[in-house]
Order: sequence, then C-alpha cells, then structure tokens
Amino acid sequence: MIQAQSNTNICSNTGALDKVSGCYDAVRLASGKDIRWLSSDCCKAVKTLPDCLLMVYPDRAYRTSIFKSICVQKFPGSIL
Repeated sequence: MIQAQSNTNICSNTGALDKVSGCYDAVRLASGKDIRWLSSDCCKAVKTLPDCLLMVYPDRAYRTSIFKSICVQKFPGSIL
C-alpha cells in the first residue's frame, strides 16, 4: 500500500508574508490563537505558501495548512 506523505520541510521561501506589512507577526500571533491581526491580504499571502513547516518562533514550527485553515475560518466565503 502506498501512503501519501506530507511535506515536513521547513518553509524556505516566506517572501509573500514579508511583502504584507505585519503579516509575519500576525501569523506568529495566530499560532497562539490570537487571530485579530490577520488581514485578508495576509491570508492571501498565507495561501500562496506551499505545504511546509513555518517557523513562527525559533523553537516552534507549524504546518502552513493550519494557518490556511485559520484564514478560511476568519474570512468565510471570501475568495482568498
């Protein structure tokens, strides 16, 4: 049986987050469940990230799919 494997590599290109003012900090706060700073533009940038582990703190990394899910919940029905 062949099993699908998720990409568990650290994200190497987070430039999309850097292009949106305050986005990386908003994503970092969202990792602690504070989503109030996530903007629609930031979520659009999050959507462009591949499936990888995003380093939000030196000792913590989260799958980008988690942040994509948070964005969908925060902006339901929007086209991100």
